Amino acid sequence: MPVRDTTARAQAIQTAIFRSLRPAERFRSAIEMSDFTHKLAEAGLRQRRPECDEDQIPRLLAEILYLHRERLR
Repeated sequence: MPVRDTTARAQAIQTAIFRSLRPAERFRSAIEMSDFTHKLAEAGLRQRRPECDEDQIPRLLAEILYLHRERLR
């Protein structure tokens, strides 16, 4: 899948770095990126939905992700 916000050279360097990682390092990196993505999504929800309390944010994110996933089927 082509990356639209990264130059071809930067993408090649990033790919080379990921390929050089051991499986455990690659797995840890994937987990960290996933955690970062969830935190970023939750921050966006907090900004767009200030009326939601902290317990509602993860549930709202899960609902959005699940509904989006269902629409793709």
